[in-house]
Amino acid sequence: MNETLKNIKSRKTCRRYISDKQITEEELNLVLEAGMYAPSGFGKQSPIFIVIQDKEIIKELSKINTSIWKKGPDGFFGAPTVIVLLSSPEIIHTYQKDCMAAVENMLIAAESLGLGSACISRAQYEFESEYGKELLKKLGIDESYVAVEHVILGYRDGEKVLPTKRNENRIFRI
Repeated sequence: MNETLKNIKSRKTCRRYISDKQITEEELNLVLEAGMYAPSGFGKQSPIFIVIQDKEIIKELSKINTSIWKKGPDGFFGAPTVIVLLSSPEIIHTYQKDCMAAVENMLIAAESLGLGSACISRAQYEFESEYGKELLKKLGIDESYVAVEHVILGYRDGEKVLPTKRNENRIFRI
């Protein structure tokens, strides 16, 4: 089977990470590059990527995230790397779709590198908070940018969980 299809079919959300073992700079850069090569509306390349590896910032964002989600102590499952994808509706009306295309590329790239990964929602709420707004201001990111999604990365803590069997009855042809 083609390696790309193999990685797509074997990818599964990771919910347990070795939190004190950071991914390598090379692994991070390869995942980011995959995100930057995602398709985007009218080729605008609207998504921007904030890489967070500072434990205190991750902890604060996780608190905000978990206060919305209310399903556990850590909305990022102990992942040592959190990447926030943002874009601006002022650039292109497809800004959210552009971010999600980048997310998918990044998740597949992480799988191909043997990394655990997950797509985590609620980024918008985190960056609408005072804490989130301060972070964006500190980074010099324009106020028109909206946080769309997170990609979390790290090394799996434990065995890889196999993907769920797909429901085959979802394709219709005319």
